[in-house]
Amino acid sequence: MSSCPVCDNTFDTRAGMKSHCGMMHSDGENPFRLECICNNCGDRFYKIISKVQRGEGKYCSKECHNVGQNVRDVTKCLNCGCEISDIPYEIERGRTYCSKNCQGEYESNKISKECNKCGKGFEVTKYRHNNGRGKYCSYDCLEKDKFYNDNNLRKTKEYKNWRSKVLERDNYTCQDCGYGSNLECHHIVPIYESKEMSTDVDNGITLCNSCHANRHRNLEDGVAHLISGRVK
Repeated sequence: MSSCPVCDNTFDTRAGMKSHCGMMHSDGENPFRLECICNNCGDRFYKIISKVQRGEGKYCSKECHNVGQNVRDVTKCLNCGCEISDIPYEIERGRTYCSKNCQGEYESNKISKECNKCGKGFEVTKYRHNNGRGKYCSYDCLEKDKFYNDNNLRKTKEYKNWRSKVLERDNYTCQDCGYGSNLECHHIVPIYESKEMSTDVDNGITLCNSCHANRHRNLEDGVAHLISGRVK
């Protein structure tokens, strides 16, 4: 049995209760929708929470979506430095190239680095380095790192509740660039420095994966890293 949180009517299934809320209660009262602001026209509208979590909720209509997707900003090619225009999404991802040739050259160029764990020299592509990856010479070194050993915390119920509360508090929006998809929760004080603060909501901030990578890339100790392309 499920009860409507607005009028306390009871239903046999949660799906029936959500359907009732969608038909009987306004968006402002509906607990399953979030208030969003259109990136194009600035109007306020409401979107189902699960859709906002998937990266939707940026535009109030198809017309605004089409206009927003055609907006382009001026930037520079990562490889040759020439001035180009690209959509904001690609600029936020850090993947701006004037051609496929420049993309291939940039993402295949390698630089020499030292492993953060054993100090052994190895090569990593410039693309992986600039995205915060390539800090360990092997997965053995990665697994031995103390930051990786704290990864079990992320499988706990407490951590999942912490993540949900941080996302909800920040309205499912990156706090650095305002982006609304590919969201992750960043520990302001890292887990390896304070396990006690690892589930403190005030110690968390919502970031998109690009901004999250930028934060970890700037850490002086170099312990934070990316695993399989995702910030940990």
